[in-house]
Amino acid sequence: MKDILKGSAVIFLFKVAGAVSLLGVHLLIARHYGASTLGVFNLMLALLTFSAIFSRLGLDMYVVRVLPEIGNDKALAAGFIQIVFKLLFIGSIVSALLFLSSSSLINQYIFKSFDASSYLIVLAVLIIPFTYFSVMPEIFRGFQDIKIYSFYRNLAQNFLVLLILAFYIFSLNIKLDPVWVLYAALFFISIVMACHLYSFLKEKDISLFDKGIYHKKILIYSYPMMFTSSMIFMMGNVDSFMISYYLDEAQVGIYSACLKLSFVITFILASVNGFVAPKISKAHAKGDAEQVKKIYRDSVRLIVLASLPIFILLYGFPEFFLGLFGQEFTKATVALLIINTAFLINALCGPVGHLLNMTDHQLDFMKILVVGLVINFVLNIMLIPVYQINGAAIATFFSMSFWNLASLILLKKNKVI
Repeated sequence: MKDILKGSAVIFLFKVAGAVSLLGVHLLIARHYGASTLGVFNLMLALLTFSAIFSRLGLDMYVVRVLPEIGNDKALAAGFIQIVFKLLFIGSIVSALLFLSSSSLINQYIFKSFDASSYLIVLAVLIIPFTYFSVMPEIFRGFQDIKIYSFYRNLAQNFLVLLILAFYIFSLNIKLDPVWVLYAALFFISIVMACHLYSFLKEKDISLFDKGIYHKKILIYSYPMMFTSSMIFMMGNVDSFMISYYLDEAQVGIYSACLKLSFVITFILASVNGFVAPKISKAHAKGDAEQVKKIYRDSVRLIVLASLPIFILLYGFPEFFLGLFGQEFTKATVALLIINTAFLINALCGPVGHLLNMTDHQLDFMKILVVGLVINFVLNIMLIPVYQINGAAIATFFSMSFWNLASLILLKKNKVI
């Protein structure tokens, strides 16, 4: 428990700082640009993230699965990382070309009030550095450097976007386009992180240019994790895409404010997940089933104790927190309460997804998420036209509850926990 608490606290502090920065970005955009611009900003970030899920081929999770086992063998680690980077390059090029070819359809069906073609073309190019941006922090985590991992994963992007927007708005009275600011920040941080990672590996005598040794087939094990990541992403973002299709970007902006507030409930869960994933992988590799169970039990205790007070606070004062974004956001009180409950169930179940991925049950987890995504998609089609963003919140509640509880049952059935 002490080990989990100490390691998770580092991630938690960076995650809180990153979340506060992201909240600041949303508040600035909502108050100075309006709900419609906030909706466009979130849609662009969602499209970029979704494209990168396929281009990174599940390697972000697989790196955390493998490096704790082979990190002490420098030649093996070098060979593994070299193969990962080559696969990322191929995946990002293919994903960028596919996105570029479908950009006109995305512009036609997702964006209603303006032409987003220039955003989408640049986004296609940005997929290449963003793919590496998504995986490089996991290499730091695989080598147990939680501080560096947490900084790049949770804080760097959000803080830089907030810093640029705030400086131009308050110091120069200039309103930069938030989407272009996001693009510039991601590109800059990707370059900085690549240089940092090269220096980090060099200190460990791991060269990315010398010939390494790693003969296992990576994609056979990583592709289920890719589908797992894509399923989780789609369940978290299909609501926004479908709200944009049935309603407009302003409603996407209002709904995204509810999501960002509710996500606070899972801060502890995400922080614990970030720390325990390599621990679970290492214990499972050693065949230490009792250690895996102990890590899970201690994690759940910590998550429950920390998440409940946040849920109660958000549940008790929903209009106040939504009002921070502006008066037009307060009409989403019901949606916020429903999403809060869904995220609480997610937190109470603990790190079930990481447990399944790190204990060789990734295929089973993928199947659960496919069913969860179908539930989410069908309910969105049925409920958004009738109940608008409240319908999207209900869809999120049922799909998130399903995949968390089904994963928990599977873990118990297989005696993992």
